[in-house]
Amino acid sequence: MINNLVFFLVNNTLTPIKLSIFQKILGYLKRKIVRTFHSNNALILLNSLSILLLLQACQNNNDPDIAIVGEDNIRQSDFIERYEDYIIQTGIKDNIISRKEVLNSMITELLLKNYDNNDIIDNNNEYQKELAWTQNQTILGYLKDREIYAKIDASDKELREAFLRSNQKIAARHLFAPTEEEINNIAELLKIGVDFNTLAKQTFTDSTLRENGGYLGYFSWGDMEPEFEDVAFSMKVGEISEPIKTKHGFSIIKLEDRVSHPLLTENEFQQKKSKLSQILRIRKKRPSEKEYVNKVVQFDEITLNDKSINKIWESIELKINGEKEIPIIFSDTIAVKYKEKEYSENEIQKRIYRIPEFHFRKINSKKNLETVIKGIVLQDQLLEIADEKNYDSNELVEKTFQKASTNLFMKYKISEIIDNYNIEDSVVFDFYKNHPDFFSTHEQINVQEILVNDLELAEKLVKKLKNGEDFGKLARNFSIRKITAENDGKIGLTPIQKFGNLKNIFKQSALNKVIGPIQIEEIYGIFKVLEKKESEPVEFEKAKETALLAVKFKLKNEILASYVEKLKAKINIDINLKNLGSAKVFQTI
Repeated sequence: MINNLVFFLVNNTLTPIKLSIFQKILGYLKRKIVRTFHSNNALILLNSLSILLLLQACQNNNDPDIAIVGEDNIRQSDFIERYEDYIIQTGIKDNIISRKEVLNSMITELLLKNYDNNDIIDNNNEYQKELAWTQNQTILGYLKDREIYAKIDASDKELREAFLRSNQKIAARHLFAPTEEEINNIAELLKIGVDFNTLAKQTFTDSTLRENGGYLGYFSWGDMEPEFEDVAFSMKVGEISEPIKTKHGFSIIKLEDRVSHPLLTENEFQQKKSKLSQILRIRKKRPSEKEYVNKVVQFDEITLNDKSINKIWESIELKINGEKEIPIIFSDTIAVKYKEKEYSENEIQKRIYRIPEFHFRKINSKKNLETVIKGIVLQDQLLEIADEKNYDSNELVEKTFQKASTNLFMKYKISEIIDNYNIEDSVVFDFYKNHPDFFSTHEQINVQEILVNDLELAEKLVKKLKNGEDFGKLARNFSIRKITAENDGKIGLTPIQKFGNLKNIFKQSALNKVIGPIQIEEIYGIFKVLEKKESEPVEFEKAKETALLAVKFKLKNEILASYVEKLKAKINIDINLKNLGSAKVFQTI
């Protein structure tokens, strides 16, 4: 390995980034390899590497060190890049205090990564999964930038249309349906003469849209979904559109009016051209990405073996239900096939369990599992394209991944430091005693409900209840939320906060009084409060773990600072304040 590094250095000139990487490799070799082999040859070669790196550094003397941490260095270019990101994110003015804070963060990262025992993190399976996931996402992000977003353009014709639209207001009405079949039925009714007002009464549960014939009023370019606007702004007044797909379902639009700015000049267009181009490119991102993905993978050609998918889903259900030992399916039976590529049951299961926990938790049904599997096929196809184009070894990709992996490492490292920090019980108890609101049970109520999607039906049910009919019976027969309808509409004791805007109504209501109907978005609710349970303090022993986490969260910065100071005492750190102050960032140029 050392021979290869020497050969590479002799035959190549390094950029500052690659030089920094080689210096880190050298530091690693000095710390690890020499200790193991105690070889004179190894020492000679390492000294050769040091001399070569010094020569390379001389070639990069316009990029001096700002700090040396043990055997690692922080170059001015590294600092400038990090500091400019910080300025953009925070909006702060450049000053020496902020520079020192950012440099201190970079020193802290080096100390924790290179001069502390990180065996726990290195052996953490979840960390390794997230790291691999981050690397793939970095490569795929770059591929999207190069193959999709960079190729999005706005023609002069599109820019002029956008300019006109941005200076117009239009009024429209629409009819909505969640499925294509339903919207097509509505379209047929329109064609045979049924008017918008009649169909709106049948289509909408929202009372306003029901009564005003789906009228949306006047709106400007950028107020609605792009798919909706693209059709609406291209229509003539009085025209009715064909069914269109939007983010939330399907719509039919009728254009009612158009009001244009009376005077538009070429000078105004040229002034707004750059901004309009930016807006159009953003609006094209989603359709462009979808178009690209559909070219890469023909999803209807992905074949799933239903028997195999069922077996994999059963193993996932075990994990969802808290089973520690998940049975591995040792089977070479083909579970998924796409063109010439085949995936066995065993391979698919392993791929599924390599997904980080926060994404894995989203697989809560067999349907979701099938979507994830298709996503695996798509990812493999995209990564093959990235590999062919050498995007995985691109310097920008490597830099982006380096940043992301450092952030990931720090997340796990800080968590490890905080978790292992010892806090005395007396400190935890004092926090518990001084924050009684934190350690009390929630106020709870038991509510009985009937939910329907028709106001007229809701009002009839209220009359029936006032005439003495049984609430539970009506809930079983009419409520659309089946899980509570099967229990006579009873929700059971629930923290009052979970009722959102209804919590104050329920809190002030007398027991067993009929409440409603109350409109909740497109649903009408009838309620009755059956039971109220006041908040009570939780015993210290039961609240101790939560209190300990709260104390650690409060002391997080102090705990981390104390830990880092102990590392600093063991490692030589040299900061060049002159080079720190002379670093040219975009605010000081």
